Amino acid sequence: MGILVVGGSGFIGSHLCRILAERGEEVVSYDVSARPQGALLDAPENVRARVKVVGGSVNDIPKLFRTIKDNKVEGLVYVAAVLLEADEMPTEALRVNVEGVANACEGARLFDLRRVVYFSSQGVYGARDVLEPVSENATLVPTAGMYQMTKYLAERLGQQYERQYGVSFVSLRPSMVFGPGQRLYYPLNMILAHAVARTSFARPNGADHPVDYTYVKDCAEGAALAYKSEKINSPAYNISSGRLTTNAQVAEVVKKLYPGFRAEMGSGLIGSPILWKRILTGPLNLELARRDLGYRPQYGVEGGIADYSSYLNAHPQELLQMTSALVHPGEDWK
Repeated sequence: MGILVVGGSGFIGSHLCRILAERGEEVVSYDVSARPQGALLDAPENVRARVKVVGGSVNDIPKLFRTIKDNKVEGLVYVAAVLLEADEMPTEALRVNVEGVANACEGARLFDLRRVVYFSSQGVYGARDVLEPVSENATLVPTAGMYQMTKYLAERLGQQYERQYGVSFVSLRPSMVFGPGQRLYYPLNMILAHAVARTSFARPNGADHPVDYTYVKDCAEGAALAYKSEKINSPAYNISSGRLTTNAQVAEVVKKLYPGFRAEMGSGLIGSPILWKRILTGPLNLELARRDLGYRPQYGVEGGIADYSSYLNAHPQELLQMTSALVHPGEDWK
């Protein structure tokens, strides 16, 4: 009996596949990429042997269902998503982020799967004027963009499958996941990439901009716990470091690893792109995840930065690809 990871070749998905396989689980990675990617590439052979990679679309219903049946899948984790292109390609975002989840839930219903763990996002909470801890029962305001809205819709869809058909469905709401394989324009990524590349970093503002980051291995651990837990008492759980870290604090952590690193930032929040203000929110409250899942971030921000730094130093090609992505015009803050 295996665990199906939909989107298993992606950033979070590959780390989840690796963690599950390291613990002796038989894993099926279902992804448009028909070969191992990300965290699986440098995994030990005995770990990779436990991960079967199947190429396929979440909207290819016959293939998805055949994969579930042929591999005697007992449950699934849905990580696949359209993220960066969601606003420019809303129809595709709906197909993958919502319709794909419907297909997964239907597969769970037809084949009586143990559970569906769905990767939602802290984006469903929307921006907050007061940066206080945000609990799972907070009012959801997923209006920052199409990505956030599709995450909200998929959560509601899964909950309906649970109410109407008895499919065990639980959503995870991680915040700003970083780590090996992630090349988005997060301030933490920018600061760390400059330090590893031995170049200085300077921005006119943003030193006080706070983010609740989640290290990818903590994120994958949260998913593994949610899948295995016998007591799911909430439709959703926050997964994060549980605290806000400003860009200035990130720089100080990085300087401990690279004493000669120079990082200069003006005070205040990030001025542009405006998205950073549209998703500004408080730290995620982890009380429910601790109580029900036993989740506690093992790395946190400091440990995650140290682990990520070691990875980048050992994989110079990844650093090159990361720094190339981070200089995308129009995405840098100013």
